[in-house]
Amino acid sequence: MAKMRLKFTKMQALGNDYVYINCMNGANPVAHPEDLAVKLSDRRTGIGGDGIILIKDAKDCAARMEIYNADGSRAEMCGNGLRCVAKYLYDKGYARQREMRILTDAGVKTACIEEGLSTAELIKVSVGRADFSPEAVPVLCDKPFIEKALEAGGRTFICTCLSVGNPHCVVFSEDIEDAEVCVAGRAIETNPLFPRRINAGFVKVISPCEIRLKVWERGSGFTGACGTGACAAVAAGAVTGRLECQKEITVRQNGGNLTVQITDGEIYLTGRAQTVFEGETELPRTY
Repeated sequence: MAKMRLKFTKMQALGNDYVYINCMNGANPVAHPEDLAVKLSDRRTGIGGDGIILIKDAKDCAARMEIYNADGSRAEMCGNGLRCVAKYLYDKGYARQREMRILTDAGVKTACIEEGLSTAELIKVSVGRADFSPEAVPVLCDKPFIEKALEAGGRTFICTCLSVGNPHCVVFSEDIEDAEVCVAGRAIETNPLFPRRINAGFVKVISPCEIRLKVWERGSGFTGACGTGACAAVAAGAVTGRLECQKEITVRQNGGNLTVQITDGEIYLTGRAQTVFEGETELPRTY
């Protein structure tokens, strides 16, 4: 049986960890990324992570990022992953400027190295605009799903649904214990109203400029942090009048804090990223 040796970099941002594979310039060809994501993401028999992110060549951009969740499904965007890709490109010398453009399935995004000289430490990314239209999420509803009741897992949740490049359902609540989020998040993710499934974020408002967030991530489960989830939570808080949208909002998650600001409709996400280790793995067959 043919075997495959694959070089990788394990990176994380606030505990949101992925296996990053450099596929630029013909390196590390991956033919079946869905299967590879399932194989490598397993925390007992693989490298372990929330999924894999392929870094590829892209015209007029520093690189293209392709995201595959731990269950093999493809994701359009990942805010924490985007910052890690920017760090990888800067640290490895693929991007010579502190500001770069990265192509994603949700369009071209801009990343800027805010702190760090030889290596990127604090990174600010432009995520895009929040889209509350039902077709953008998508959600099977004829009007924007803002502060509407959703039946899931035998309970009723008041939700706001939107896309920030990927789909999110935001629930504002005083009860966001980990166990509760896991049960409710799983039920919301697979609700028939969401034909492509959805990320579920549970938010406790601390002040108009600070929130506590926990996310059940589509295709990966309960996660220590979610960058696009933070953006969605702030956008939902702004549209429902809970947050001061023109100010920097501190988003506290299990893995650490992120800063989100909405300026003229554009959402900016700032946080740290880290390289955990680099390695090479032998796979039993070609992926």
